Amino acid sequence: MASDLETNPYELIKMIRISLKNKESIISADRWIKNKGLSVTDYGLVKYLANFIFQKLLKLFFNYKILDFTFAYRIYPKKALKNYRIKELRHGFALEMLLVPMKKGFNVITIPSKWKKRVEGHSSINLKSYFSYLKVLWKSL
Repeated sequence: MASDLETNPYELIKMIRISLKNKESIISADRWIKNKGLSVTDYGLVKYLANFIFQKLLKLFFNYKILDFTFAYRIYPKKALKNYRIKELRHGFALEMLLVPMKKGFNVITIPSKWKKRVEGHSSINLKSYFSYLKVLWKSL
């Protein structure tokens, strides 16, 4: 969950309920389900298109039944992350933290989520941060 309220804290209640019924699954919020989450006005057209293309590219490479690989609003079972050392320390860690458990066979249950642009402060993501996603993708192939 993001402290700047880009993620909806009320969605966490639903995620916890689903997690309690599916203790061995990763519960992942998804901004692309039914196109409810991302909007061009909040995300910016270039960022929106880049995210859309990258999500499709990931789906092509990994063929998992999820639409949003890079949104880090998730609940994990402890076993999914136990004994794992995070390698990517930039924004790409969100992708790494999903691909590693999925490759180990953990199921992912997605729920629709609404993302909204922060109203205060500035985003910390920059071009170098985007390359961290590509680095994780390359290492995961």
